[in-house]
Amino acid sequence: MKLKYSTLLLLLSFTGSHPGFAQLTVKQGAALNMTPYQLVQAKLVGQGVTISNVTFNASSTTITSNQIGSFNAFDAAYTQLKLSGGLILSSGTAAGAIGPNNTPGFTGSIPAGGGDPDLDIIASATTHDAAVLEFDFVPVADTLRFRYVFGSEEFMEYCNQYNDSFGFFLSGPGINGTFSKNSVDIAVMPGSLFGDYVTINHLCTSPFDMWVNPDGGLYYQYDGLSYVFTAWHIVQACQTYHIKIAVADAGDWAFDSGVFLEENSFTASGFVVQNKYDFPGLGQLSVEGCSDATITFHLPAAAPTNDTIRYTITGTATNGVDYTLIPDYVVVPAGMDSINLVINPFMDNIPEGTETAILNIPMLNCGGGTTYHDTILIQDNFTLTANVGIDTSICQGKSVILTAQAGGGQAPYSYLWSNGITTFQTTVTPPVGVNVYYVDILDGCSASARDSILVTVLAKPVITNTPLTSSVCSGQSPNIVLQSTPSPATFSWVATSGSPNVTGFSSTSGPAINQILFNSGLTPENVTYHVAAKVSGCEGDTAYFVVTVYPLPSPAITGPQSVCLNSTTVYATEAGMTNYTWTVSAGGSIMSGWGTKTVSVKWTGSGAQTVSVTYTDANGCNPVAPTVYNINVSLLPLPGLVGSNSLCIGSTITYTTDPAMTGYVWVVSAGGSISGGGGPNDDF
Repeated sequence: MKLKYSTLLLLLSFTGSHPGFAQLTVKQGAALNMTPYQLVQAKLVGQGVTISNVTFNASSTTITSNQIGSFNAFDAAYTQLKLSGGLILSSGTAAGAIGPNNTPGFTGSIPAGGGDPDLDIIASATTHDAAVLEFDFVPVADTLRFRYVFGSEEFMEYCNQYNDSFGFFLSGPGINGTFSKNSVDIAVMPGSLFGDYVTINHLCTSPFDMWVNPDGGLYYQYDGLSYVFTAWHIVQACQTYHIKIAVADAGDWAFDSGVFLEENSFTASGFVVQNKYDFPGLGQLSVEGCSDATITFHLPAAAPTNDTIRYTITGTATNGVDYTLIPDYVVVPAGMDSINLVINPFMDNIPEGTETAILNIPMLNCGGGTTYHDTILIQDNFTLTANVGIDTSICQGKSVILTAQAGGGQAPYSYLWSNGITTFQTTVTPPVGVNVYYVDILDGCSASARDSILVTVLAKPVITNTPLTSSVCSGQSPNIVLQSTPSPATFSWVATSGSPNVTGFSSTSGPAINQILFNSGLTPENVTYHVAAKVSGCEGDTAYFVVTVYPLPSPAITGPQSVCLNSTTVYATEAGMTNYTWTVSAGGSIMSGWGTKTVSVKWTGSGAQTVSVTYTDANGCNPVAPTVYNINVSLLPLPGLVGSNSLCIGSTITYTTDPAMTGYVWVVSAGGSISGGGGPNDDF
């Protein structure tokens, strides 16, 4: 007791809404928008039964309690439950039956309610949270039948400890039982165990397989489900009977249980008509070319002679055109209690909407007779197709998402890619080359379709020749030849340091010649460039280059700038260079040193003259233009003399010349002598 109560306290904060795996759906409580009568009439009552006075937990008004609901099971959930739809009662919430089984002992969040005295007897304990559905009914035949499954969170931990229970308590003419209103419980174990009530303990200890663990709890919260059992009892035709269907917790309020009642299985007629479908997961309908409808006519007992059941065929579908031709009667052979009739609709790929095939079957009625209209819905179906799109190309190392789309067929769809992925999308990172991927799509009718896609992976280009260093003179343009594998490739240049003006072009054929151009006048610096190669839009290698930019030489000239006509002068420039080239203007001639750092020039013309030089420096750079040195060549001076032209022998006379000169040298003939100095005046 303490263990279960402590577990309950731990779980209360986790039990709210349920994710509701799509393969089991439950609509409960106020969401039904039904009275108990409407719910029972729609989800439980079948042929040969008229109901009245329907209550749930003593109320006949619109349902608000979440302990009752309708359910539908599809696909794997149907395979485990083996009931496709109907009505569910629970000691917790009806939606609490929905998986996954992610709570060790699920308890629906409902107010703690009272039990039921008849269930107390079956459980040998006090019951709680009872869900009780009651109604009167009038059968038209002598046997009442309906099918059900019992599920519980008590499996298997609490066998012989806590015995959550349920019961179908039937009372009326000819019945004298031990439960309230002299009722009998018709929820009994089948076969050789007949007489034992269906309880947790009896299912746990049965020597026969009577219950299942539903696939690890993917679709059901309950730890276990019983097999599909049939509750039945002999009744008197056209008499009024009462049934109470109840389920409750035993011993405490924890660990819910529930009972699933098959849709339209509550019947009592001379014969029962039951419809089954090849693919019940698609719903209670037949599907063209996929899900046949099998109509089974059940007699109350084996026929002593051949028993012919006749009917008329109507509906919007045409017999023999929209489905295989069927007769307007069936014969139950002597010694058998049932016969099947199969409606096999043709898949014509024509959109027609949902059509009907209706068997109008005369049935017994306590007032005389009536007609039961057994309606088969026939749904359109179209050839299943698979589409994964057009072929594509990607770059090496990249991923691509492939998406499969199903057309036609019947949902739900399942997917299987050639790489083992089972969802409608897969992400692939294929190797270089042409890769093929395909997907198989399987629909709800087990039809299959396949489509494939080619994913071409383009190799990233690898630069196969990558010089690491280069040097240029400012203003010059080096050529760097690049090749790539695969080829052809395009290349793009980017400077990562320095400030040169980078221009270039991209070639679409290999080997590609890429040129970098630099501004003139740059100072020496190391500039790093990288070049990226692309092939068909796929970026590949990035090669890095270190380029040293040398300044252009500016040679200086030394030597006299003012010279005399016919003089010879020497000029010099920077030593240690090569390729010296001297040039003089027309007023001079090079005497020697034309290809050296020093040149000798004789000036034969006066006025403004020039001398210029170029050379190659140690970095192999040449100046943009020669260095020009300006020279002024002066004419020889012609000084005038002032003095007497005639004098007496032995006399002295003074002569003068230009006082602005220097370096005066006076000379006289042998007939005279000079007494003055080296200035502008001298005495003779």
